[in-house]
Amino acid sequence: MKKLVPYIALVLILVVAVAMLMRRQEHVFDQRITFSVTDEAPYACNAIYRLLPKIYPGATVFTNSQSPVHWQVLSKDSANQVLLIVNDDFHPSDEELLALLTFAKKGNTVIISAAGMNEKARTFFSLETGSLGGAFALSVSLDSNVVKPAYDYTYRGVPHGSVITAYDTTYGYPLGYFRSPIARSTNLLGVHANKGNILLHTTPITFTNFFTLYRNNHTYVENILRLAPGKVNKVVWDEYFLYKSDNDAKKSSGILSVLWRYSSLRRAAILVSALLLLYMLTAVKRKQRMIPAYARPVNESLEFVKTVSTLYFEKGDHHNLAEKLTLYFLDYVRNRYKISTQHINAEFAGNLALKAGVDETITTAIVDSIHLIQLHGSISSEQLMAYHALLEKFYQKA
Repeated sequence: MKKLVPYIALVLILVVAVAMLMRRQEHVFDQRITFSVTDEAPYACNAIYRLLPKIYPGATVFTNSQSPVHWQVLSKDSANQVLLIVNDDFHPSDEELLALLTFAKKGNTVIISAAGMNEKARTFFSLETGSLGGAFALSVSLDSNVVKPAYDYTYRGVPHGSVITAYDTTYGYPLGYFRSPIARSTNLLGVHANKGNILLHTTPITFTNFFTLYRNNHTYVENILRLAPGKVNKVVWDEYFLYKSDNDAKKSSGILSVLWRYSSLRRAAILVSALLLLYMLTAVKRKQRMIPAYARPVNESLEFVKTVSTLYFEKGDHHNLAEKLTLYFLDYVRNRYKISTQHINAEFAGNLALKAGVDETITTAIVDSIHLIQLHGSISSEQLMAYHALLEKFYQKA
């Protein structure tokens, strides 16, 4: 017992160390930027999503996971609706951009907050974007025409996003700015859309829990959302473009990068790899008995036919034996080639020759022999032997 004490102590120390390590990892700051409305992580959007009923009193709130081309929760012919698109990358197709514009023109508001846009979106909205220029902090404000007095909103998180460096003043007008120590750049742009409007926002990090719950920063996002004119009847938080962008990123980065991105999956991957390595090292020493070779299965039906034929031949009942051979032959054809044996004629002979891969002269001769057996009450031993030889020739070639 005394010899086991050091080993027991070592196991207890290892267990305590693993528990402390896992507890320490649980308190690590979650730096994942998910923009998810169901996640309460710092860089998710659960807080602002829960504020939507307060910002839009009386409006119904939905989430959408469908392309603008196939909307079900949004009505393309109704007004006073708000669509919120918040994600890291906005990568729409030409058809989806046209659907968003058509939706806005009906008297609805589309708010797109994304750090990056694909070339199709930039061309469609006639703008250019750039980086934050190595900023160490995020400081944003709204135009004095939106909120008076203009106020700078900051927080202690990562300065994630981009700025609008150029836009067509014919269609767009600035509504908000990103302020750096050097200059002020546009980060919120309004786009005219007939009866409605489209708001382009390039710092989506301001919609996350970390930003909105810091001091009074929630008023920044609330003021942006209240830019929707009139009484809002329906608010839809879009998840289609969020997961579309996320899936594109996963395809480009690969499965290993996804596993390594999350600590729990990373530990699981390491554990599985270690177990596989251990199995391979121990399996090398294992010996497996040789698998015996099995003989090729014989056609037992034909063997049975031969046995029965021998018995009838010895009794001298040639006609009865010929009928038995015919019955077994027709049963073999039905089961093997799935051919109907209701009518034994020239067509049957042709189909059988084609499926069995034998000369049609053989099948035609067999059909003629069957007719001969059916017409006569008795046959000679020579006729039986000839019929048997025909069948054997067919079985060998089929």
